[in-house]
Amino acid sequence: MSRSDYRNISGVMIPHAFVISRMADGEVYPIFDAILTSIDFE
Repeated sequence: MSRSDYRNISGVMIPHAFVISRMADGEVYPIFDAILTSIDFE
């Protein structure tokens, strides 16, 4: 997993973009690419 676009939310640095990948034969293959659009603390 790689993470990027960290932002400070209520004193906690939270990544707002991430990619989940798998590796095979020395190559990286992305499986899931996400961008966080909202956060709700209850």
